[in-house]
Amino acid sequence: MTKSTEKVLVVGDWVIDENWVIAGFESDTSSHIGTDHFRSAINSPRAQTLGLCGAGNVARSLHGLHQKEVENNEHVKAAIQVYGLGLWHYGDTKLIASLFSNDIMANETPLTLAGIHPTGESDETTRYSLCGKPMGAGICRSQSEGGQCPNEGDNKCSYLTTLIDETSRKTCVTVRAIRMYYASAGMEPRLKYRMDWELSRPETPTDEEIEPVVKSLPPDINHIVVSDHHHGCVTDCLTTRLKEKYPDAFWYIRTKNMDVSWVDSIEAEKLRLRMIGADYVPNRSKAKRWFHGKEISNKAIVELLDLGRFDNVPKGTERWIISLHDDNSMLALHKRPDSKRINAIALVDDSARSAINVGRTSIVFASCVASLLHCYSEKSDEVILSRASRQGHLWSKSYVGSVKSNGSTAREYPRLVGDHANAIKPPEGRQDQAPIPTTAVLGDIEEIQNKWSDAFADYGIVNGQFHIWRGYTSIDGYIAIRNRVRDNLDDLYQAVRRFLDTSRGDSSLNCLLLGDPGFGKTFLVRQLAKALRLTPLFFNLAHLTSLDQVIDCFDAISSLQNQRETQPILVFFDEVDAEISSQETYSLFLSPMTDGTYRRGSHVFRLAPCVWMFAGVHIRTTGSRSKGRDFVSRINGPTVHLNCTKRETDDPERKTEQVYWGVKLLRQTFYDVSKISEDVLEFFYDLKLLGGPRSLRTVVRGFRNIQYGEVRNKNLPDFEDVRKLLVPPLVEKENYEARLKRSDPDPLVDIVEDPPASFDSAD
Repeated sequence: MTKSTEKVLVVGDWVIDENWVIAGFESDTSSHIGTDHFRSAINSPRAQTLGLCGAGNVARSLHGLHQKEVENNEHVKAAIQVYGLGLWHYGDTKLIASLFSNDIMANETPLTLAGIHPTGESDETTRYSLCGKPMGAGICRSQSEGGQCPNEGDNKCSYLTTLIDETSRKTCVTVRAIRMYYASAGMEPRLKYRMDWELSRPETPTDEEIEPVVKSLPPDINHIVVSDHHHGCVTDCLTTRLKEKYPDAFWYIRTKNMDVSWVDSIEAEKLRLRMIGADYVPNRSKAKRWFHGKEISNKAIVELLDLGRFDNVPKGTERWIISLHDDNSMLALHKRPDSKRINAIALVDDSARSAINVGRTSIVFASCVASLLHCYSEKSDEVILSRASRQGHLWSKSYVGSVKSNGSTAREYPRLVGDHANAIKPPEGRQDQAPIPTTAVLGDIEEIQNKWSDAFADYGIVNGQFHIWRGYTSIDGYIAIRNRVRDNLDDLYQAVRRFLDTSRGDSSLNCLLLGDPGFGKTFLVRQLAKALRLTPLFFNLAHLTSLDQVIDCFDAISSLQNQRETQPILVFFDEVDAEISSQETYSLFLSPMTDGTYRRGSHVFRLAPCVWMFAGVHIRTTGSRSKGRDFVSRINGPTVHLNCTKRETDDPERKTEQVYWGVKLLRQTFYDVSKISEDVLEFFYDLKLLGGPRSLRTVVRGFRNIQYGEVRNKNLPDFEDVRKLLVPPLVEKENYEARLKRSDPDPLVDIVEDPPASFDSAD
């Protein structure tokens, strides 16, 4: 039965992927080998290295649902005809078209330099080129031998269009990404080198040059899929012309750069999908924390609503925004055309992260597009995400398998890039080729936001419960409600994580915590080290009696680094503003922070790059002999201010933050506490303390006679036990004692310390 066909134009940055597997090499005869010498580990004369990346990867994956490929697949309800538009050298058009097949290309092997021919004969199962006709029958070749090809000359393919042709005055090259994977026995292959072969960024095509190109495109495109890697193809001018030519087409967008004006110009009812890749979420997103267990964070909601432009979605319009994370999780907001509600759906993939994730985001994106084009029989929200995740997993698995095979099994992996043609088709046979990820509908986004609003206001009560975990920042266990502090801690967490992800580089990361004693600086560092699996080393300068003891601290750091060469170290110096023997210590840290060296006597010793965390109340930067200014200038990481400013003394956010700390400290001090009265929450809210969480801990330890896991007014500490901790004017003793005698209203508020731990099932 012939299936209906959706016509799709894939627009964006088309990149040729070239993949090589290398192994170490020691030669007695070779010279001029540089610092490293490798040899190719590809050992099959039929091995191939070329593939498609970027928009090309998306297009080729969608092409796997071509009419000829899916006629007998009962899981596929509609087919896709792919057209492509991008920037590449006009002479490469036919070669790019031939890459839509998995057939072996004649002469493109490690054994010959005779030149690349787009197609060759193959004894494999028939595959179909971009124009949908069998490879090996003269398709996409200038010397056509049988069959009819829609090509127009040697270098043309009517399904692919480059914005720059041979008559243009502009210079345009086909961008190539050349990757070398290092293979060693018994270990997963890993990407060792990547080289992007591209000249200077091409001039943006003018409106006069774009107009005839767009006019030459097919007239009946239904859907426009954009994969923009910010190489200069997708512009306001191009999108304007496409909107004029295809006013009824739906748009599906994935952009590397979020700040592009052309996205906002797409009519609200035509933007159906926007995807955020795993490259954006950890590095450029404002929401550093996206999940608390199975709950979505407040910042993630705000960011997704903004990027998805849900504020202007007309009635009857469908809209998706999907974020893909590097831990295989996904988060999506979806507005159905028959509802005003925006639902949040989360997915957690517990499968081990693949050693190679190249192209995974493109596969997930293509799979989601295919689902929204109604290509599959099953299309519920949970299934759409689950299918996309599984197909991304299978793609990565195929990619790793092709690299590990070193090209020796050309029948299974004819190119070292995985199987594009079947990348997003549901399997016809076995269904267990990839783990089934767990999805859950978290609910209406407005209801979720209301819970966060309740949690960050007044006493923090949410539907009769107090959720301690809602007060946690990017650093688990450390509470902050004030936006200023939460943003500072987000920056700190992200800076340390980025430092670790870049193999710690050639220099250390130096960060500064400022705050009065008792504001949890040491606790914060412990939680940060725990969250990022750093080995912490703690020192307090106020406990040292001579400057030589600071050098002893450096010796201890060096010793620990030698013992744990592969484990990153976090070094914490508390009270760095303290003087030792009436002398500042800043000058002792200048060289270790920047050069990684320190001096003992006449000898110089070296320290490996690490995370330096300094804490103090105030760094003095004035005075002719002070090195405080030099010290501060070497802080290349975030400076976090934890103090409560005078302006924040009566700030509602700070008072709510104190409630969270109070309940958390109650749970730590009296482990069986599970319920608390609203009056006690009010007590924490109104309390004015001389200090931070440390003073509050003293107050909590004064609570008396707690029974049955319930905390009430009668359990509050005696007035005389807390009066010295209070900010004048003191609370009148009579009022305080009247609170002790006041009975608490029922029911009590349940205390919930941890978020739901996992996505057990789809709701």
